[in-house]
Parts: sequence; C-alpha cells; structure tokens
Amino acid sequence: MLKFLLRPFFSTILIGVNLDAKVCSLKIVVIKSNHVKNSITKEFKIVDKELPMEAAKLIKDYKRKYPFTYLSAMSKTYNQGLANCSKKGDLIKFGINTKTSHIIEMPNQWLFYIQNLAIDENRVKFIRALGLDYLFSPFVIVYENIKKKLDSQIKLYVLQERGSMTLLVANQKNVYFGGFFMVGGELEQSDDDKSSMKEVHSLQELSDLDSILGSLDELNEIGELEDLDEDLIRKEFAPDEVDSQEQQQAEISRLEGLKDLARASNAVEILKNSINEFYSNPIYNAQFIESIVILDSYGMTEQAQTHIRNALMIDLEVREINIPDALIELAKAELKRD
Repeated sequence: MLKFLLRPFFSTILIGVNLDAKVCSLKIVVIKSNHVKNSITKEFKIVDKELPMEAAKLIKDYKRKYPFTYLSAMSKTYNQGLANCSKKGDLIKFGINTKTSHIIEMPNQWLFYIQNLAIDENRVKFIRALGLDYLFSPFVIVYENIKKKLDSQIKLYVLQERGSMTLLVANQKNVYFGGFFMVGGELEQSDDDKSSMKEVHSLQELSDLDSILGSLDELNEIGELEDLDEDLIRKEFAPDEVDSQEQQQAEISRLEGLKDLARASNAVEILKNSINEFYSNPIYNAQFIESIVILDSYGMTEQAQTHIRNALMIDLEVREINIPDALIELAKAELKRD
C-alpha cells in the first residue's frame, strides 16, 4: 500500500527485453506524471544463450537508482500453449495438467497456459539483472497486436522471430488454435569464416585517414582545396581498407540472407504441419484459413517472404512488430491494475 502511494512522486521505469537467437533487444522508457520523459533503445549480442552482461548491468543500474523499475520479457518455451475452451477443466482434452500449469482465461472462450517449471526456467535467465517483474505469453503479445484488426475471416497469425515462431488462428469471434515453436536455420559461421572476418579492418582503424581528411577540411575552409573529392582521397590513401569494408558489409548481408532463407524453409514446414493438425484433429472443430499474417519482429528479407508465399500458396501479409515496445505496453496495463 505504501509503495502504491509513493509511486506518483517517483519516475517509473519500464524495461522491455527480448532474447532472440543471438540478439538481445532492449527498450527503456522513463515515465513521470504519466508522461514519457525519455526512452532508450539498444541491442546487444547474445553469447551462450544468456542475457548479455552489458544489458544486465544497464538494467541493474536503473533498478538500483529508481525504486519503481519494472522488467518485462516474453516466455520462450515449448511448455506453453493455448486452447479453445472456456473452462480450465477442459484442458485435460489437450493433455494439460492444470495442477502443474499457470492458466490465464481470455475473452471469447479461450485460454493460454504455461507449466510452472517453465516460468522458473524463464525467470532464471534474468537473475543477473536482479530478477524479472513480468513474464508475458507470446500469445498475448500476438492477440494484443491483432485484436483491433480482427474481422470475420479466419486467419493464421504468426509472430516471426529469428529463433522462434508463435502461431494463433483467430477471427473476431474467437481464437481457435495456437502453438509455440523454436526455429533453426542460424547457419553459424565456421571458425575459418570468423578468422577471415577478424582480418578485415574496421572503420575505426581508419582514424589516421580521418585525421588527414580533417586537416583537408580546414584547408577547404580557407578555399585552397575546393575541387578535391573526399571519397577520392580516401580511396587514394587507403584503397585496401575501403574495399575491405565494402566486402565485409556485402558478405554480412549475404550471410544474413542465407540465414533468413533457412529460417523461412523451417517456418514453411512448421506452418504446413500446424495447418494440417488444425484441419485434421477433430478437437479443434476447424474452419478454413483464409490467409496468413506474419508479424515480423526483425526484418525478414524479401526472398524469405517470397519463399513462404510460394511454398504455401496462400495469401500472405507481413506487418512489423516491435516486441520490446509490446512488452512495455503490457507492463503499463498491468501497473494500472495494481
């Protein structure tokens, strides 16, 4: 009670963090008197599937400085799902033990669940950030994103990440089916690839050249080098470094494209199997899926989108979604209930 009374006098810090394959996306929003005072967006590289130390330190700094700091994340586990039923007792038809699961009932006779042990597994990932305040289901993130756009058509909605997929079949009347799946296709670089990339000079290593160009800028200001091309000078002084940078970026783009195509191939198999399960299993009382809507969380390539569209031969729409933003909005809603 005391904490609730004191909250208006302090800034509220909402942090949304998403661990997706090798990328940790993080957003921090500072709120005072119901107004956003500041927001920060950062990305960190994930090593060994753990919350990066840099991200953990940043979160801890905010938690120690601001007493009303709330950290939110999305659950990533096979041991979660949704069911089209109105009573928790009906979950036995889906093979779910209600005694060992946390269950949330939603409007329109559907609910989602997660095993209690899976909650603990997700929370452990954030111990080095002084703990997690909110753990949200991916099904809720999908539903909150689409609910205002639902119509009479039954569509398959897909939250597409680098490392996972969340499926939800719905229209404005109900939610009929869902599933969470891990996606492969990361196509890790070999040690040889990593070694060769290390040999490529970075832009920071061109500091000497930048100093030269800075001196030329000073001369330019007094009118002595008006006709000199800076890019030409850069290539003249350090052609190998510039070419190496261009080659490095081209190689990175090529590898990312290959990774995304591999993800798309895996996604196609998951979608085919899920659609077949929805149609063939009488427990779902299936109706025809009109189209697929992909909620793209990272920026799928055109080639990956085309591959999915051609393989499934169904109308496909791609919309952008920002998961840290979605987590922060859900955290805001939870705080209003408190």
